Amino acid sequence: RTVLSADDPRTLVVEVRLFDGAGNAVPAQAASVDVDFGRIDTITPIDSTPIDSTPLDSTPLDASASAGGGRKVTWFLPAALSRPTATLTVRLPSGEVLGQKNISLLAGKPAQVSLPDVPAVVADGQSSVPIALRVVDGAGNPLVPSGAKLTVDEAQGRLVGATVDGRWYRARFVPWPRDRDDVAVITGSVGSLTAETTVRLLPRPRARLLVGSGLLLGSNYGALVQTGPELSLLVRLPGLDGSVHAGITTALLQSVRAPAGVDHRAFPVTLEAAWRPLLTPDLALHAGLAAGFLLTDEARGAARIVSPGVLAQLVLGVGHRLGPGFLELDVRTGFGDTFPSSAAVGLPLGVAAVVGYRFGI
Repeated sequence: RTVLSADDPRTLVVEVRLFDGAGNAVPAQAASVDVDFGRIDTITPIDSTPIDSTPLDSTPLDASASAGGGRKVTWFLPAALSRPTATLTVRLPSGEVLGQKNISLLAGKPAQVSLPDVPAVVADGQSSVPIALRVVDGAGNPLVPSGAKLTVDEAQGRLVGATVDGRWYRARFVPWPRDRDDVAVITGSVGSLTAETTVRLLPRPRARLLVGSGLLLGSNYGALVQTGPELSLLVRLPGLDGSVHAGITTALLQSVRAPAGVDHRAFPVTLEAAWRPLLTPDLALHAGLAAGFLLTDEARGAARIVSPGVLAQLVLGVGHRLGPGFLELDVRTGFGDTFPSSAAVGLPLGVAAVVGYRFGI
């Protein structure tokens, strides 16, 4: 035979016969045999009893110094694979090679599937942990995990990025957001072989500080643009898949189509309270009320008017996860006024669209 799998018997018997150039039999003691993997257990005259049972890597073919005759070499090959081939070589005393027997060494059939331990993960809908599946034969040789599968209860999370990576089958587990400790069971399989591992799910933080910025485009008495930073806090309510959102925003508002001869800008500081439910781990709604104070700075020709004011807005929006945070789109409508009210040109009233980005720290 020329192929030996890890599931096959580990001993091979190789017959060695020596002949000269004319085809005449040559005494066996004229050569020795060695192997580069495994060991020689016995050398036996054909149709006789063993004449050498000492395991050696290089053994004379006729240890009894008797002449002539073929020999049976018993060759033991370990099942644990460290090389793709093994070679038995017959040599002259000078080292010249007379002949070789090559055996291809193959792994056996899948015998066991295992999943290494997985660290705990925060169940916030975004964090993930690696999952790796390994399959070995009966001798412990790793195999390419063809046909491998990983599964998890759909109510606990999802597996993404599953792929064969050399002798491993890898994926990442992303648990759904949750507010209590839990355990997810990951099952790996190859054919009828299965294995399980558990992942501890840590509750997501009850509160999270968010920072962001936004760009507001709107219209009241004329078109206006507003931009500025935002600092907010998300506080999750137990048992509800949503959060109370409280934020403070400061900005510069610039009127871009004020009446001729009027240069108007405002500096609003806004407090907002909202309810923010998660529709999916990557999609959130946003509904709330915003109120605040502002300072307007208006130039009318040579005159300059600085006035305080108040505003109130209804906020409706949606956020979609992008990278470490959420890309936000809000629609705002409301009213406001300054003192004196005649300075209220270009306040953030009417309808405005806000595009922003919020991420947690």
